[in-house]
Amino acid sequence: MAEFAARYARAFADVVLNARVPADQVNAQLSDFLSTLAESADLRQALFNPALAVDVRVKVIDALAPRLHLGHEVRNFLAVLLRHERMNAIEEIVTAFRAEMDRRQNISEVEVISARRLDADERYQVEQQVEIGRASCRERV
Repeated sequence: MAEFAARYARAFADVVLNARVPADQVNAQLSDFLSTLAESADLRQALFNPALAVDVRVKVIDALAPRLHLGHEVRNFLAVLLRHERMNAIEEIVTAFRAEMDRRQNISEVEVISARRLDADERYQVEQQVEIGRASCRERV
């Protein structure tokens, strides 16, 4: 990950946490924006075109924000990326933001591998052990 992406991620995480916006809400808004961006060649052309004035590109975000239900913080974050010519790295920055939010909230990603399919009760027990931090790692020989 590029250092600039981590800087933007940390700054945006500060904004989100200070505004007390739920992280899952911000992540949903970012996912909606990224999906729309991936699906629309016209949107990509508008936002990634350095020949268009930054203010014009920000107006594109402003027009899109209500349709995607983007909150004030997400809208401003996207505008900052545009103004600093970093929109081309949005996926990397969003990935770094999500990792930063997880780090700040002490959330770790866990992968459980089992030799057989767990039934509902066994799955629940494993989830509870992971949730309370009592899961142990065993080396497979």
